Amino acid sequence: MMLAVVVFSVWAVFLYNQLVGFRHDIGRIEKLVGQKEVENAELKNSLYALIDSGQSEKLVNNGELVLERNPQYVKQQEQIASTNN
Repeated sequence: MMLAVVVFSVWAVFLYNQLVGFRHDIGRIEKLVGQKEVENAELKNSLYALIDSGQSEKLVNNGELVLERNPQYVKQQEQIASTNN
């Protein structure tokens, strides 16, 4: 009987340590996710600043971009499979 109490106590301590470890891991991961969300927002802001229409017009006026008046787009041709009957 006494052996069962000792084994149960050791097992309970082991499980408690695992729980505490998992909680620390979760906290660390939540902090990392928060940092990545901030980085993502900063990258989006940079992207939106680059593709802003006002910024694009500045680049065109500076000669860094060339405005194409008659663009030629690449089109995918559909292939029709013919069968010989």
